[in-house]
Amino acid sequence: MAFVHEKLYLSKNLSKIDFNDYLTTLISNLYRSYSVSPARVVLRLDVEDVFLGIDTAIPCGLVVDELITNSLKYAFPGERKGEAHVMLRKAGEDEKRERLYELTVEDNGVGIPREVDMGGANTLGLYLVSTLVEHQLRGYIDLKREGGTKFFIRLKELKYKGRI
Repeated sequence: MAFVHEKLYLSKNLSKIDFNDYLTTLISNLYRSYSVSPARVVLRLDVEDVFLGIDTAIPCGLVVDELITNSLKYAFPGERKGEAHVMLRKAGEDEKRERLYELTVEDNGVGIPREVDMGGANTLGLYLVSTLVEHQLRGYIDLKREGGTKFFIRLKELKYKGRI
């Protein structure tokens, strides 16, 4: 959250965050934190020109942080090479004229074992992701386990309601 506030502080627009810039910096920091070479795990970042409000940017950033962290820590054991891909696209509006987005976070690593449950107590990080997507971002998440791991997330842009 501090990172989002820093981006807002340095931004010309205090109500929206350039999410492409935000994700680029966030993921670069994760690579450094886990000492993963970008030559070993190649990152493909494909984010449309999207500016998100702080109420959406914070939980969305936490989701990407957790999923990329899992990928860097577990998907490429030893010196295994591979690729991680993050994509964010505008997906129109719903019936209430709320903006919709599609977020995909995937890798071609070893994959999440079948016995790992998104909502299980033994996977606090994935439980957090599921909770943030479903309850905070009012969206849904779909997990594919073929050829690595792929999380497909559809979410709504939250409207700032003036709460503190």
